[in-house]
Amino acid sequence: MELAHISQSQYKLSLQERICDVDLGVLILDGPTGTELAARGFDVDQPGWSARVLVEDPDLLLQVHRDYIIAGADILTANTFRTHEKNLESWGQPGRSEELTLQAIQIARDAAQGKAYVVSSLAPVGDCYSPEDVPGRKYLIRAHQQMAQYMAKADVDAVLVETHVSCEELVIACEAVKEVGLRVIVSVPITSERTMFDGTSLKQMVASVEKFSPLAVGLNCLPVEEVNFALDEMNQASAFPKIVYANSGRMLANHQWEPTCGANPDQHTELAKSWIQKNVRILGGCCGTTPALIAKFTEQLKP
Repeated sequence: MELAHISQSQYKLSLQERICDVDLGVLILDGPTGTELAARGFDVDQPGWSARVLVEDPDLLLQVHRDYIIAGADILTANTFRTHEKNLESWGQPGRSEELTLQAIQIARDAAQGKAYVVSSLAPVGDCYSPEDVPGRKYLIRAHQQMAQYMAKADVDAVLVETHVSCEELVIACEAVKEVGLRVIVSVPITSERTMFDGTSLKQMVASVEKFSPLAVGLNCLPVEEVNFALDEMNQASAFPKIVYANSGRMLANHQWEPTCGANPDQHTELAKSWIQKNVRILGGCCGTTPALIAKFTEQLKP
């Protein structure tokens, strides 16, 4: 089967050039790794989460990446969300951060076959969605500098600084990426009040990362119904290109997952058309979405 991908001539552009070339249309990011692994039978409900697949079943990870490429993804996100040292120590893998980070990036490259951009994920050191679990500043600086150095060694196309709940940690992570000479893409989840989980407003968040000249700034891991309102607020604060990868549903207060219209690729895509009108240049899927959504984006939204 011939892989669906951006043309070789487009790939010769840097990721920054490709984002800025509006005539080439929106860039399609891949979908989630963790929930897709779970859907294929891999147990992510244990310490280490998606990083465990790098040790236990790397071929499954390769297949997930390949399926996103077949669906039409222009950008693959390497499975580095949980390869920092603190997380690896939690499931008996100390001292393997560099090895597993580089392995994750190489697996994404093997899937991309030189026909898609590869970005690495630089996630919070502590637990997602829990600002109280964010470690101290000195620890954060050391941890993110270490990860950024590994990513620079792999020469990724950019670093996706994603899912941060603390604006302080977000800025520290961006600074670490800047220090090693890589470009940053910023994406955060938001509360129902449309703030970061530490209470930082979206306007304040954008102002905090502006000095890093991000390739795009935006939103992930939120219900599709909340995207337009948040984009309006962000566009008031910044003209930076935007990135959105939303969920198939929402987590309720009782910790039950409730699917929304984001679970329907056709309805999700119709909403995404309005996001593109609001300066979204990178579009993908987050928790619960599948390669079917990426295929629908490719069919309906790429020139």
